[in-house]
Amino acid sequence: MRIAALTIGITVTVAAIVAMTPLSMFRTAVERRVSARLGVAVHIGSLRRMGGALFVPTIELVDVRIAQPAWAGKGDLLAVDNAHIRFPLLPLLRGQFEPQAVTLRGMRLVLVRTATGKRNWKQHDDGTSARLQSISSLTIEDSRISVTDVKRHIKMAGPLIVTSQAGVQVALRGTVRGSAGALTIKGGPISGVNPAAPYPFTFALTSSPLTFRARGVLQRLLDLEHFSATVSASGPSLKNIDDVIAAGLFETQPFALTATIRRQRPVWVIQRLAGTIGRSHLTGAATITKRDGRNKILGSIHATTFDFNDLVSDQGLLRRRALLAVLGPRVIPDTRINLDKIGKTDGRLLFSADRLLIAGGSVFHSLSGTLSLDHRVVRLDHIVAGMSTGQMTGTAIVDHVRDRPKLILDLRVTGETLDRIVGAPADVSGPMRARIFLSGNGDTIREALAHANGHAALVSSQGRIRATVAAIMGQDLGRTIGQVIKDKHAHTAMPCLIANFEARGGILRPNPLMIETAVSVGRGAGSISLFDERIALAILGAAKRPSGLRIADPVRVSGTLMQPTITVAGFAATGKPKLSAVLSVFGKAIAGIFKGNETPMPLETIPCAMLTTAALR
Repeated sequence: MRIAALTIGITVTVAAIVAMTPLSMFRTAVERRVSARLGVAVHIGSLRRMGGALFVPTIELVDVRIAQPAWAGKGDLLAVDNAHIRFPLLPLLRGQFEPQAVTLRGMRLVLVRTATGKRNWKQHDDGTSARLQSISSLTIEDSRISVTDVKRHIKMAGPLIVTSQAGVQVALRGTVRGSAGALTIKGGPISGVNPAAPYPFTFALTSSPLTFRARGVLQRLLDLEHFSATVSASGPSLKNIDDVIAAGLFETQPFALTATIRRQRPVWVIQRLAGTIGRSHLTGAATITKRDGRNKILGSIHATTFDFNDLVSDQGLLRRRALLAVLGPRVIPDTRINLDKIGKTDGRLLFSADRLLIAGGSVFHSLSGTLSLDHRVVRLDHIVAGMSTGQMTGTAIVDHVRDRPKLILDLRVTGETLDRIVGAPADVSGPMRARIFLSGNGDTIREALAHANGHAALVSSQGRIRATVAAIMGQDLGRTIGQVIKDKHAHTAMPCLIANFEARGGILRPNPLMIETAVSVGRGAGSISLFDERIALAILGAAKRPSGLRIADPVRVSGTLMQPTITVAGFAATGKPKLSAVLSVFGKAIAGIFKGNETPMPLETIPCAMLTTAALR
């Protein structure tokens, strides 16, 4: 319908100017006036008033040609062999041209849009005083349309027919994103109809990059600003829908969606949105208002299952895998947070996911929150990420006001247990809490945290730990060997774990890192580099009871956030680096090089309550 209305609009614009021109003027003078109005060369072979009532004349235009703008190439934007237009004279007195009947024969329309969005029809579809909604009869015969839309990756051509028998028939063929495609538009006859009555239509764009279908009703004839429709769309990436609706969408996994839409300018209402993107199953609704150059979105999205990888194309996933092959596995995601296209978008979106699908598994199982946008500031408020027994709550902010986005994370973990986080209840268990407050600038989460300031902490009390680990941390060689011989699977109490880190420029340093078990106390020093995720931590421990065979070297944690290792004088704390996994809640491991001559001997007991309060502030 947009193409049909556009065609009529351009032709009627010419007729409107002609109608407002004194009949005593010569044809060449009319051409000059129309050319000045449209800004391009206009040729009119002949024009004359035909019969009709005294105050409702019919004008005939013969051999009308409107040249292309220079930037759009050679030839004509519009050529019409013959046009008959009937209109009332009285509305002209108030500057309104309200055609009642239009007949076009031998029309050729060539539409062009560049990659930057420049349109050769833009200067003809605004500012005109013609009201297309006044047309009650329309005939278009022997006519053809050509569309070259570089921005929307469409190149098509085909016939446009409107007759009293066939109704509206648009059938274009060509390419969509380089693949074969077809576009069809159908509507009922426009012959002596009530222009204020609802008008049904169908629209279908079919191709391998995108299939988009709509069946709906215009609120009144040729009124493209007020209509409702049921739509369905599918394709290899959500971004391809922009070829039809220009919504600024992004690359995704293959999708199939349905929705009911309603247009009441300046408002778009999307209801009963449902379908899939990759493995994610979604439902939702939204209201989009365009006013004063800004878009405001209010809506909600609910996913029964959701995979973050579904918001990345196959090419994007391949790039991630290639990067991981070079850098190795990473904990901090490389998710882009520089949303430079949101400058004119505000709004609020409630989101929830019942079950997260994360490759390799995750401690997080569900997610909900409120996404808001306000003048280039993106907020995720009321975050609730469900975990095995607890949850992570808080806020995430991305501030685009300055040159580079600033990421601010303010998160807490409560109700979770160490054995769930570590994934090895045979080594460590007990309740835990965590606090993360980090902020940094960057285009991705990884880049922002690589420059982050703030702090991150994990604490636990009333826990239990494998007895051999406790003995090794106490640097008690005799107890370690004895425990392995006696029962290497036995556990002992761990009344306190305080892992509090200060962040400066992407480097986390313990302030403090202290562990107390039934048999030992340890204090750590070192650093975590969030830039390369490399770790190096030393925990100098001591047994609560004197040991005759004391291990001289401290416990050392090294490796990466994803793959930490724990050793002491050749002893592995367990078969796997379980204690470092405890620290993975806020970084998974510790990076850096231990500095200083020797860490002071730990306290006999740790002031756990005081340090816990400070760490979770």
